Amino acid sequence: MLVIGGAGVAIGVAIGDSPAAEQTQPTQTQPTQTERRTPDTRAAAQRAACDFAALMSTYDYRDLDSYQRAIDAGSTGRYKTDFNSAFPQVRELIVLTQMSSTSNDVQCSYQSGDDKRAEVSVHSEHTVTKAFEAPQTVRQELTVMMEQVDGRWLCSGMEPTQPK
Repeated sequence: MLVIGGAGVAIGVAIGDSPAAEQTQPTQTQPTQTERRTPDTRAAAQRAACDFAALMSTYDYRDLDSYQRAIDAGSTGRYKTDFNSAFPQVRELIVLTQMSSTSNDVQCSYQSGDDKRAEVSVHSEHTVTKAFEAPQTVRQELTVMMEQVDGRWLCSGMEPTQPK
């Protein structure tokens, strides 16, 4: 489906085969390189997902070429392919209705992942205007899948969040 529109530092605790008295005083070890990198990686993935969601919901019918280039630059894989395939029809509708959209607020939270892939929960609000219609505020809850490609976090998927 094509949709348009925390971190903490881990500290290892070593409790070995020592007597019970020693086990009550855990020893802190230095975080590994992966553990040090994880908070930065999560923050970068979360920030990139927020930025991409804002980008997706900010467009103007008078300059859709720039919009398409920006989405293309911020996406990868199947999402990029699906977007580019569907965009000609979407473009027609946007131009026909003289539609513009402005991102008002995007809130994101890292859900899961590793150094190469991440899932981020996104709550987005944007205002859509069309010719001869009053502006509408649109709220979306999405799960955005991010993938690290050549050192950049890119959107590889986006799905509406299922109600609980």
